[in-house]
Amino acid sequence: MALTLQTQQLYHLLNLKQKQANFSEAIDARKQAADTAKQTRLAAKNSKVTAEQLQIMTKQADETGRQGQTLMVFTVVTILFVRQLPSPPCQ
Repeated sequence: MALTLQTQQLYHLLNLKQKQANFSEAIDARKQAADTAKQTRLAAKNSKVTAEQLQIMTKQADETGRQGQTLMVFTVVTILFVRQLPSPPCQ
């Protein structure tokens, strides 16, 4: 069955449209891959920052504990010192 020239041209046009759609889909897939890679890099960077923040928080907690111990020792020494002072005379 012989196709008419118009039918051949329509098939050719449909073929070109399909190629254009495939090309657009490939471009979109590439953009999506680039965005995914960027998000992955940002997530890795965020994880690194979070780990650094946890280290800083741990150091601060340790320092807070040491300060609490120092304050407790100071309080005990002050109480012992005050107990050893002579009482003022009553009037």
